[in-house]
Amino acid sequence: MPRKTVRIDIPLGRPDVMILLAKKICSQHAAAGDKSPLDAAKLSVLQQVIEVAEEKHLAALAHDAQAQSARQTRDQSLGFAEGQTAYSPNTALNIVTYARNQLLLTLEGDEKALVSTSSSAWPSCPSAPPRSSPSNSAATSGAGKATRMDCGGLTPLSLARLDAPCQAAVSLLAAG
Repeated sequence: MPRKTVRIDIPLGRPDVMILLAKKICSQHAAAGDKSPLDAAKLSVLQQVIEVAEEKHLAALAHDAQAQSARQTRDQSLGFAEGQTAYSPNTALNIVTYARNQLLLTLEGDEKALVSTSSSAWPSCPSAPPRSSPSNSAATSGAGKATRMDCGGLTPLSLARLDAPCQAAVSLLAAG
């Protein structure tokens, strides 16, 4: 007759299940008394280890809840929470977007000044190399002088990432 294979999984990486399993083993060992095939000294150590592990597991769960609450508050303040946009009032994203838009409008014609100084809070972007195509290369001013609009290092890819109102403002600046 073939030998039957029994598989008993040990719940690695699942502390709550491991604690329950160890408690069941300890309680079944205690219920069996002297008839238990398990070593009483080892089960005594298991009982002590599980008490410590359960205490720390419950403490970790409480800290996880506090950390999750803190992360949610942080994300709401920054404007990163689900459903928030750059238009959600009184968030960091809202005010930083406002600052960027206002500075781009204020520095019209000198957008590179937004990222040129080392003391600027705005992170600098690498400037895109000038293109030779007539549509992007130059705009003619009233004096007949050709000028190139440089939007502070904004590339077509970074322009695509801007929100719609800012992208429209930068496009107007570049066209004007």
